[in-house]
Amino acid sequence: YANYGQTLNNKGHALYSAGVTGTALEHNNLSYGAQQSYSDKDHVASSNVNAHYRGASGNANVGYSYNNSNSSSRLNYGFSGGIVAHEDGMTFSQPLGETNILVKAPLAKEVKLASGVGIKTDSRGYAVVPSASTYRQNRVALDINSLANNIELDNPVAYAVPTQGALVRSTFA
Repeated sequence: YANYGQTLNNKGHALYSAGVTGTALEHNNLSYGAQQSYSDKDHVASSNVNAHYRGASGNANVGYSYNNSNSSSRLNYGFSGGIVAHEDGMTFSQPLGETNILVKAPLAKEVKLASGVGIKTDSRGYAVVPSASTYRQNRVALDINSLANNIELDNPVAYAVPTQGALVRSTFA
């Protein structure tokens, strides 16, 4: 998406701004934006760019901004994620919510989930769906197009109805 704006004050001075935002990669895991503004009154320009990546084992973001009125710049970055300990070990995930679903799909390695951007099973067939809806039926589906040729599922869809604050498991045979 692209945007453009122009604001005029009552003295005839203008503030111009333009930018782009969007998503990229196969499942829109990457979102990005860039914005530029300029004031003709005091010749002040400011710029900023940012990106946010949602991966199976966590999220990452980076941003940079610059303002020429005081020659200041700022770089920010961050990583966030979650870890779930369970009977078969630990699974890294995107940041956890209050209620979450642990997906167990033995032998279904690196399989994408239809429910959630960037979520896929790990090398042992585990994944976490963060921020599930409480007291409601949550649909958990494996993307059969990302299955290895030697893997067959009885049913690629499971349903879970977690209580508030729960971590429930959905198992795929």
